Amino acid sequence: MKQAERMYLISDAAKQVQVETHVLRYWEEELGLVIKRNSMGHRYYDGRDIKLFQEVKELRDRGFSLKDIKEGKQTKIRVVYLSKPKISLNSYLNKLYNFIFNKD
Repeated sequence: MKQAERMYLISDAAKQVQVETHVLRYWEEELGLVIKRNSMGHRYYDGRDIKLFQEVKELRDRGFSLKDIKEGKQTKIRVVYLSKPKISLNSYLNKLYNFIFNKD
């Protein structure tokens, strides 16, 4: 039997990503992300959502705008990801795209 995946409230998710809750809400809106909600309408996040937001945070920390991130998500850039400190925008956006659409 498959074990149920852990779910996080927005406050817990924000702690995991190391941002404020309003930042997660803003990223959801700006990136057009659909986050699950419970019967009371509260957002809840799974491990995949947390990982996605951690990737977005890392891109933002590297100086990429949400527009850059969103456009990279939509253009399906196919470049090999290099794990160097300075990475090209296309390479990093490709890694994010592959994560979002579960491509390997």
